[in-house]
Amino acid sequence: MSLVADLPPLICVVVTSAELGGAERMLVDLLQGIPPSRFRFHVVLPRLGRLALELDQLHVSYEVLSFGGNLSKAGRSGVKAKAALGAVLDVVRYLWLYTRLVVRVKPRLVYTHGLKAELLTGIASHWLRLPVVWHLHTFVPKDAWLGRLHRYLQRRTRMLVANSKAVSAGVLPPASSKTKVVYCGVDIKAFLPLSKSAAEESLHLTPDASKLRVGMVSVLAPWKGLDVFLRAVQPLLRADARWQAMIVGDPIYDTAGHQGYDGVLKQLACDLEIADRVVFLPYQQRPAAAYACLDIFVHAAKKPEPFGRVIAEAMCMQRAVIATAGGGAIEQIESGVDGLLVAMDDVGALRAQVARLMADATLRHQLGLAARSKVLRQGSMAQFIERMATVLDDAMGTRPPRAGHSNTETRHRAA
Repeated sequence: MSLVADLPPLICVVVTSAELGGAERMLVDLLQGIPPSRFRFHVVLPRLGRLALELDQLHVSYEVLSFGGNLSKAGRSGVKAKAALGAVLDVVRYLWLYTRLVVRVKPRLVYTHGLKAELLTGIASHWLRLPVVWHLHTFVPKDAWLGRLHRYLQRRTRMLVANSKAVSAGVLPPASSKTKVVYCGVDIKAFLPLSKSAAEESLHLTPDASKLRVGMVSVLAPWKGLDVFLRAVQPLLRADARWQAMIVGDPIYDTAGHQGYDGVLKQLACDLEIADRVVFLPYQQRPAAAYACLDIFVHAAKKPEPFGRVIAEAMCMQRAVIATAGGGAIEQIESGVDGLLVAMDDVGALRAQVARLMADATLRHQLGLAARSKVLRQGSMAQFIERMATVLDDAMGTRPPRAGHSNTETRHRAA
């Protein structure tokens, strides 16, 4: 038998973002956790970024295959008319180069993360005839033509993995043995409750036992509701000098309207006259300290959150969590028991719940304890990694899928 035949199967991972959002951090967890004796991975990036730095540390091979300028800027709502031709040319160019890459690398499976990666690999699967697994971290597009194309290409995949039941509800066929729900894992060793003063020092904040903080850890994007958060807390901060707001994160998306959004938020804080009461920190590669600095964690998404990894992490860190009621958030939080849920894009509702927690330290403590307890009950990162490895095995045919199990839910660290 040749040495090539003895090697573990090679999986080509195609991603849409080169930075580290929730989907990419989940991928890093997976690549780190699966033993190299089981699978080999080769990652295709749209450009160099933080994800490439993580892959270097893991000694995972990768290469860059650019989407091109017009396709990179195209979002879920499509592309402007004057850039449409350029985007089409970018698609043709990408498909040609991707096909050549796959022929050269010879993977057993293509495994994708992100809408652009899903659509492009789905189109190419027509002639490459390789099994394709889409890991869905977002909802099926509502745009008419884009949604129809996505649903058509879903039928070409070998398997669909959704990060919540809310996301899985949008795939076709609605009850298929190839559709799996696998919730993201949270490493409870990495997200142990920390001393607040030690966390402040690690973030170069001046330790102050009298200072209380309410904040968000989030990708800086309009739909995440950071502007709603600032408007909600504005009168509360002005009324109580003990409290400070904190926003941790960077813009990571290349799509139009996302780059430079940190400047928009800082200007809003100035306009609301709370610039001196809001701390902006950049993306934290190890975010546990950021959560530990917060007394109240807020996730204010204006649209349903596909899963909300930061919610799970904040719960694991024993924080009192307020999240908007939609998508994966309602699969993680039982409102009033281990967190609080509020209506989306409702400044008044969010303000009322933040004020409630600001005034009640006992409730903050109770919700935090219940949140971490739920995370500890729900499984382990090792279980998440093994379930994902089983999905990849099934998709390659090394383990025959069990018939009759549609939309299979696997348990995770954060409910």
